[in-house]
Amino acid sequence: MTYKNRPWTTIENHLRTNYKIVGEVDLYHACTDPLQVHQALVNAKQQHYQPEDKILVYHYDTEYYYSKNAVGVGLYNFLSSLHALDISPSVCMLLTNHYGIAKEIDNFYKEYYPKHDYINDCVQVIESNYQQMQTPVTVQDTNIDIDQIVYPYICLSGIKRPHRMLFLCLLKQANVLDQGLTAWHFAHNLDIDDNPVPKLQINTAPNCQFITTIPSSRICEWKIDNKQHQQVWQTHHGFFESNYKNPLIQGLPNEKLHRFNIPAVSKSFLYIALETTFDYPYPYITEKTFRAIIQKRPFVVVGSPGSLKQLKKLGFKTFDDFWNEDYDSMENHADRMNAVVDIVKQISSMSVDSLKELCYNMQSIIEYNFQFYVNEYSKTKLESLLQNLK
Repeated sequence: MTYKNRPWTTIENHLRTNYKIVGEVDLYHACTDPLQVHQALVNAKQQHYQPEDKILVYHYDTEYYYSKNAVGVGLYNFLSSLHALDISPSVCMLLTNHYGIAKEIDNFYKEYYPKHDYINDCVQVIESNYQQMQTPVTVQDTNIDIDQIVYPYICLSGIKRPHRMLFLCLLKQANVLDQGLTAWHFAHNLDIDDNPVPKLQINTAPNCQFITTIPSSRICEWKIDNKQHQQVWQTHHGFFESNYKNPLIQGLPNEKLHRFNIPAVSKSFLYIALETTFDYPYPYITEKTFRAIIQKRPFVVVGSPGSLKQLKKLGFKTFDDFWNEDYDSMENHADRMNAVVDIVKQISSMSVDSLKELCYNMQSIIEYNFQFYVNEYSKTKLESLLQNLK
């Protein structure tokens, strides 16, 4: 099988130069079709592996977690196949954008195979967000352009997810939806009452047991259980059952190539990153957040707990000197969302001149984040990572 559009082109090419790749596994399929992953490992199995022999494992999509401390369904299926086929974990190099997977794999062996010496025979986990479209090649330096600011915020939403729609409903409830630049693509049906929690089902293969879900799922969609939020949803969600884009939100030709150059971002003060995940055990940081850094705007993140903490671990700065970022540590999803909405309401109550002055006071952080991204995060730190992979 040939995998297209692999996220980590630079890292993968480096590994192919320094190792003999004897197999590839894409965990995108592990939640929905574990037998496909199992067969990929069957094809990669050898009687004896040489030190330079490696199996590349791609883990770039979301997983379904059936409880707070559970192992992700896809990862569980992959590791179960690995054990059933008696393939040493040390042969595998797993590329992931989940920060915490190494500990999760360790917990898997402690729970299911405690006799396995995972300290000395473990999967090599490479945690990174160095994805194909997030490199200096596609990033152009621009001015902060404070004088361009006309709107308090910009909020771009792609695939319909409960947390994204509810966030927009809350903005509408607060009468600030019309003050910012917004876009959403929600033209297919979604109703919280008809969005059942997937049930687990057990599937078997020779010497192996897999887990899948009914209905099929690779993500933990937030089941909105806060009564106030349910009421807001019922009042406003019909307004968003459509596709909408403010006419001012236009990208450059070839939007995928220029995903970090949307002119409307410069017309707004605050960038709201509506991330892929919300009810999720890991910070799942994508281009939705990095766009704010690259286009030089302050930001808030509507995402998993610990997203800002992870950005800081990576070396970036956030804006806790200017508003309360305690929302990042709130495990209660309703409280976390309300706290972000409060920041947007606060920003939306300010005059354009006040927003420009605030942005001026943030210039050092904004410029630092951009320069750090280009010169350190996606260059020096990436080069250091590659050196350590030899």
